[in-house]
Amino acid sequence: MKKAVIAFTLILILFLLTGCGQQLNKNELAGVTLTTELEYYAVGTKRILAFWENNSEIPIMYGEPWQLEKFDFDKEKWSTVRSDLAFILIGYDLLPGKSDKHTYGLSIYDDNIAEGRYRIRTDFHDSNITGNGLKSYNIFAEFNVTSDKSLIKKSELDYDDLENSREIPVWPAFFSGIDYKRSPDFPVRVYKNKYTFDTTIVINGEDYYSIAEGTGSWGVVTCNYLEDGDDKYLIYSYSREDENKVKISYIGIFDLISRKEIFLSEPFLGFDITVNAPWGTNFFSVAFMTYFEDENGGSGSSFVRELGYLEYADGKFNLSVH
Repeated sequence: MKKAVIAFTLILILFLLTGCGQQLNKNELAGVTLTTELEYYAVGTKRILAFWENNSEIPIMYGEPWQLEKFDFDKEKWSTVRSDLAFILIGYDLLPGKSDKHTYGLSIYDDNIAEGRYRIRTDFHDSNITGNGLKSYNIFAEFNVTSDKSLIKKSELDYDDLENSREIPVWPAFFSGIDYKRSPDFPVRVYKNKYTFDTTIVINGEDYYSIAEGTGSWGVVTCNYLEDGDDKYLIYSYSREDENKVKISYIGIFDLISRKEIFLSEPFLGFDITVNAPWGTNFFSVAFMTYFEDENGGSGSSFVRELGYLEYADGKFNLSVH
């Protein structure tokens, strides 16, 4: 989730990227990219999800101000849709090696944007302060608006319950002998509904898969990502409740390639279960615990006792319970 590091209470009328105090560099900083979630959007789309990536060696900061530009094929140039816009000045810090997502609302430009080629035009700042102050850079993210339904894919923002959900962190498994990655090589996110506690896996912003369905509260407690060559998995634990409010906990494995749940353990009664991958081993430790969440989205747990382990080797999982 993004963190606002600078917030100004003044709302200013900004004419974006027209030299407001300093010259912008024409070339973006190497390693910093902005891309839209999808290539094609339907006519009438109100919001676009975009992804910031900072693979440079320095921290950067981006903010809310931006412009929508449309490409004129006859004149072969970009033109601004409108520039008389107001934005709250908020800065979002993005450290080296980190990524972020940001939603850009199209309704502030036009209620019905016609078909065509568009781009988001905004800027970001090099957070390394020099004698000349912060350096600013232009950056662009192109997309198309179309009425051709065959080109339009589902967006994360189309997920009906996304606004009522919170994102579950996915932790990497640091197994010895495996060329692991800190995150999947394609977008995968996990959301738990704040009210039903059902969980949805969103892959590529267009494919949705439900896990941890049931009654009562809790839902997914831990979620890990494991990549071994071409094999990619989510390993998770979750708890639901029966009609007597007794917790029923499970361990599940979702294959991100075949897009299906390939393993669900027998139910464990009375406690929540945690699944964690210790550094440098080839198994997930499994333990009973008590888990809790507060109204502000925070969570915590207390260890009860070790339950066993989930071993991984050569594409196979083996659950051993003491």
